[in-house]
Amino acid sequence: MKLILAIAGILLAALFTVLIHYGLFADMTLTEKTSDPIYLVYESHLGDYSKTPQVINKVFFTLLMIDSIKTNRGFGIYFDNPEFTPKEKLRWVAGSILEEKDSSLIPLIREKFNVIRLESEPIAETTFEYKGRLSVIMGIYKAYPVIGTYIRERELGSLATMEIYDQPGKVIRYRILKSTRFEQFSPVNPWPTELK
Repeated sequence: MKLILAIAGILLAALFTVLIHYGLFADMTLTEKTSDPIYLVYESHLGDYSKTPQVINKVFFTLLMIDSIKTNRGFGIYFDNPEFTPKEKLRWVAGSILEEKDSSLIPLIREKFNVIRLESEPIAETTFEYKGRLSVIMGIYKAYPVIGTYIRERELGSLATMEIYDQPGKVIRYRILKSTRFEQFSPVNPWPTELK
């Protein structure tokens, strides 16, 4: 019995250590600022937000095949709150952020994906250190309660949220987009597109 308790204690301590490493106690504070304009290469989708990584990877690897365009920031923009919207009706876009130096290739990219220039706008942003895949789960767990509180306290209604996976910066940026609206985005295929 003592051996079982000792093993259980060691496993719990190891789990707790891993969770601390991945940011269990990280402070999440939203900062208000104005975003820089960015080019987004994306697909629009309707359905489960958990499909976002598949779309980010698809866009990333397709861009590599188009004139070796290497992007290092993926993103997802989410227009509906999954607490109140059925999973099959969730509206979102995902893909890669195109560097300014590659903007001359937009006509070529548009043969495969939609491209939009998201202009500067007021945002509220928090960051979470990226240390591996578990950081994505921990970041969601930590960021969205803070985002929800911010929106409720200011009575902002329904706003889009954006996640930017910044590989060079080794952070995940969680943004509340105060001006971006779903209607700005065009689907690749007739809307809605189900991602299987």
